[in-house]
Amino acid sequence: MFEMTWARDGRTLWTYGEPIPGKPGPHVIWLRIGTHDIFER
Repeated sequence: MFEMTWARDGRTLWTYGEPIPGKPGPHVIWLRIGTHDIFER
């Protein structure tokens, strides 16, 4: 699991998924997207 901050109060938790046949590039699964409060839920 990884986290990324893109704004003062914007944060997401994400992970890599299994490759999708026929689709180039990484498969990203977004787990939670929102403010810093996502860590409290």
